[in-house]
Amino acid sequence: MTENDYARLFDIALESVPRMTANAQRDVARAIANEALKALAGEDATERLRVARVRWTKVLGSRGAAHVERVALKLLEQTSRRLPRLPASPRVAILAASPDNAVAVDLRVALAKSGAVPWYYRGDVKAGQRWRIRVDDAIRDARYVVVLLSKAGLESNDIQYELDVLHSLEMDDRRERVIAVVVDGLQRSDLPLPIQVVQYVRWATVGGAAGVVTAIHERAGLDDLERAEREGDVRSNGRRA
Repeated sequence: MTENDYARLFDIALESVPRMTANAQRDVARAIANEALKALAGEDATERLRVARVRWTKVLGSRGAAHVERVALKLLEQTSRRLPRLPASPRVAILAASPDNAVAVDLRVALAKSGAVPWYYRGDVKAGQRWRIRVDDAIRDARYVVVLLSKAGLESNDIQYELDVLHSLEMDDRRERVIAVVVDGLQRSDLPLPIQVVQYVRWATVGGAAGVVTAIHERAGLDDLERAEREGDVRSNGRRA
């Protein structure tokens, strides 16, 4: 979901909020819009919205709550239409610190809907497993590794460790995996040195999760083309020999 989607839900909710102080109206509309986005980002979004509508009815009335639900469902349909299908079900690991958990969950859902096999430590590291071992394995096995970068996230020792593992692995096997995504106002000079030399995208600029999936789709197409060209050169050299 994008910032425009949030704004649409907020406006619809605000129209339906009963008369109260302006600040209170905006607080209620903001809470409803955030709850709708959270429902849309998870699995079983339609059922989550149905349950949320029951709660919204107490504040917005049945007509207002149903209106918010209809708009949210339409946004869900539009998001599904604009998600490209990722070929060959690529493994995609998501690295994010706790402050960026909501963004990571949104992206995880979008990747799964696009045919990828996403990995994110929340939900994929089980009780009793050593998370650093699992993170190392996920980075090594992934075709692409999405790194979510924010000012708060970069203060985490965990994300710094994961970036070190990723950089070391790329230097060892010479295979580029990283898809860097800036989720706030960080500038290139604010980023860790290994990421400063990588072309990154901004979460808001590309349109949220759908835009990141599109960027991965485009990157996969280029990688496949380069791989085919290399294999063609090898076969041609073999025939000449």
